[in-house]
Amino acid sequence: MNPLDECEVTIRRQDGKIIAGVPELNLFASADTVDAAIELLAEKKRQLADHVRPVDALGRHFSPKQQNPTRGSALNDIQRFAIKSAIAAAAVALCIVVIEYEVEEVIDHTAAQFEPIMHRIAARIGSTGGKRFWTTIGNDIERYADSRNDLTEDKKALLLKDIRVIVERWRPFVAEAARLFQNPDEASVPQQAK
Repeated sequence: MNPLDECEVTIRRQDGKIIAGVPELNLFASADTVDAAIELLAEKKRQLADHVRPVDALGRHFSPKQQNPTRGSALNDIQRFAIKSAIAAAAVALCIVVIEYEVEEVIDHTAAQFEPIMHRIAARIGSTGGKRFWTTIGNDIERYADSRNDLTEDKKALLLKDIRVIVERWRPFVAEAARLFQNPDEASVPQQAK
């Protein structure tokens, strides 16, 4: 017996023709009468059976009845859903672990780059509090305030001139930005000249 004969056959009328088919195999035959369509479909199934021997992924032979989705039980559908869900959850978990590992590597690398810098800063200012810290800060202030470290008058004049040029260039932008930070009540009142 041909195992394809166990497949479900559908018969329908379309455009004045009778169409007999096995939808799960995508196999159809068209004729003028039901008997002729069924006979033609049977011939196509015999030809197909001669060329194809149904096998599953593990090489085991099966009957098309096992492949019919309309005959499957709800339990099989639930089992397939559970397996697919478990695979998807495992894939997501794996992605999270890989991403976490990569982010941790980047953080460790960045911390390793900044560690020498932090050690130099700590050596420069000492501990983060206490007498040594404040002594270092005090000494730095005294050194910057010492007139021997002062700039020459020409250098001071040049710097002041450059500062004035910079201020004039940026004044319109700063004035506009300052209005954005004003209280709305204060912004509507025009300022009076003093």
